[in-house]
Amino acid sequence: MGEKIRDIRPIHLIGNELMVELNEGYTKNQGRVIHIQNKKFRYLLTESDYHKVSSDIMRAAVELDYIKQHIPEPDYKLTPKEEGMASDVTEFTFLKTLNTEEIDYRILELRDHFATILVNPSEYKRFRKLAKTKKVRCLEHPFGRRHGYIFLYQMKEFAVYQDGGYYYEVMCQLPCKSLTPKMWMPLDKCVQHALWEAKRMENGYPYVEDEEAWIYYMTRCIFTKHAFEESDVKKLQALETVLEHDTLRQKLELIVFGFADRLIALSKDRKYADIMTEYFSYREY
Repeated sequence: MGEKIRDIRPIHLIGNELMVELNEGYTKNQGRVIHIQNKKFRYLLTESDYHKVSSDIMRAAVELDYIKQHIPEPDYKLTPKEEGMASDVTEFTFLKTLNTEEIDYRILELRDHFATILVNPSEYKRFRKLAKTKKVRCLEHPFGRRHGYIFLYQMKEFAVYQDGGYYYEVMCQLPCKSLTPKMWMPLDKCVQHALWEAKRMENGYPYVEDEEAWIYYMTRCIFTKHAFEESDVKKLQALETVLEHDTLRQKLELIVFGFADRLIALSKDRKYADIMTEYFSYREY
């Protein structure tokens, strides 16, 4: 290969950094070539081929953005028409099936014909197979990859399953919305570990323990909704006994760091309106 003329700015592709160089070609007739490589990959392109590949990639990116923006909205909603309206757990027949098949899962929320559950990642393949066997239909989640969302740290994508007139929002980790638009990440692994270490049983159904439920509702208000709606306040107040737990503070320190004590204090005083302002102006990490 001929002598390098100059380095071109590195490019990032699917999490990999690639070095790009402009080189003289092997022969005078070949002209200049673009040399792209990293430790595992090396490729040579003529200038004309490089421009063609670049234009193809740009066109594909534009087309993908167009598709994401024009995908029709799902024919189901993630919130009930009337806030606070909840179906009886026994109406969700697929949950009975999960109990019978001893799938490790937790109920997070029940709303009108809509259940949000977490399935243990180690059981997820078995869960999907069972859903397919029982003809429970898997739908696109409106906050999923197809709609432009990214899942960090090997987090499993959300899904929605439909069984007749009932819907099941399925996650494998308690999520937290990143401050970067359209990005999801799991809450700290300490919270995830606690989620599967214990469960609150109620009428034969497994629910998320109170500490983890409180953390989920609180972080959802701060990072996803950027507000405390009346329904959220009711849920947080119903779980206020956890504010006295040292273990809650220890978990919060891994999520909001030095703001943990202040967050607990504001929650005890029910000053929810102050939480948003104080958290996003907090600097003493």
